[in-house]
Amino acid sequence: MSAVIVLVFFLVLSLLGFPIAFSLGIATMLFAILLDVPLTILSQTVFASIDNFSYIAIPLFILVGNLMDSGGLSKRLVRFCTSFLKRIPGSLGAINVMSCAFFGAISGSASATTAAIGGMLVPEMVEKKYSPGYAGALSAIAGTLGAIIPPSVTMIIYAIAAEVSVTDMFIAGFLPGIIVAIGFIVVNIVYSLVTKVDITDKSDKVSLKEIGSTFWDAKWALLTPVIILGGIYSGIFTATEAAVVACIYSFIVGCFIYKEINMEKLFQILLKTSKTVGAILIIIPFAIALGRLLTISLVPQTLGMYVLSKTSNPNTILVIVVGIVFIAGMFIDSAPIILILTPLFLPMLKTMGVSPIHFGIILTLGAMVGTVTPPVGVNLFVGQGIAKVDTLTIVKYALIFIAEFMVVYLFIVFNPWISTCVVNTLA
Repeated sequence: MSAVIVLVFFLVLSLLGFPIAFSLGIATMLFAILLDVPLTILSQTVFASIDNFSYIAIPLFILVGNLMDSGGLSKRLVRFCTSFLKRIPGSLGAINVMSCAFFGAISGSASATTAAIGGMLVPEMVEKKYSPGYAGALSAIAGTLGAIIPPSVTMIIYAIAAEVSVTDMFIAGFLPGIIVAIGFIVVNIVYSLVTKVDITDKSDKVSLKEIGSTFWDAKWALLTPVIILGGIYSGIFTATEAAVVACIYSFIVGCFIYKEINMEKLFQILLKTSKTVGAILIIIPFAIALGRLLTISLVPQTLGMYVLSKTSNPNTILVIVVGIVFIAGMFIDSAPIILILTPLFLPMLKTMGVSPIHFGIILTLGAMVGTVTPPVGVNLFVGQGIAKVDTLTIVKYALIFIAEFMVVYLFIVFNPWISTCVVNTLA
């Protein structure tokens, strides 16, 4: 009963406009008081929860994305994608999605990917007669690839909470990320054909020479995911060490090869990174502390016994989880969703044979749907700001992509081999 009171209290505070970190902190303190847990122990738990070497990767990967964006690497990725996608209907939309996929393999952040790629392509899409609302919605939804395709900050948070390998989570994210990206491109092609927007003509020729030259110009950017992921998968360094290497590499490329980062820009990059990291890291310790209090009060076990008394079908339980994540994503950011729901559902699902890796992909995808779902869709607001449209306009177009995203999402949920086949092959 205490857990229900606390969760309702947390939701009420969030809906009243309290920052998520404050809502979680106050709710966690209330829970500790109701359970007679000394607040000194709670404060120690909050401190100890963030004292984890793996968390260093989070600010570093966000810094990499910002260095890449300001250092000119993102615009070179866009030019490379343009060189081989310009013949398909809705080419600019497809270029947006593909560029987000490439940038996602560098940055690890959904909002950073939306801002970096959308900021460049939305004005061009509007110039090509795309609706501003559609261009903003596409950029917002495509930006979620930044947290689905590894490296991913969301996957790092889940891996720590679930005590699974960050490397395995990164490997597992590739195939779902590719499927999700293809789904976005298909919807964009249909939109282009129906509205007769951005239909190619004979002058839009794909040239091997152009592909080669743009590839060569973007080689330093394209090498980044090779260095990050190749180093992790080969065992040369851990995910955290890979983030350090990527930071040094992107700094050198931006400052000394492309020469687009100066001291003034570097200060702005560090300031932007600090703001993003601060917003994430202040949430994590309170969410972990709340999760541990839920475990102490035997909420996961009680929930597990109740659900199992109603059904023993893991697919049914996964659908329930999808529904909870979808609703939670309308109001709560991805980090607390991951950190609260993991200790609640993972122990029960493990006993039913559900892979922790597959469950991590389910939570990651669900959290990303939440970032584009009103009323509190962070990515949606970023896309709205770039497109300069009102909320109702961007939501109208976002619903198209949310519906498609949910279809792909459920397909992956019911086909766990998509999440685990590459991990099992490399094991």
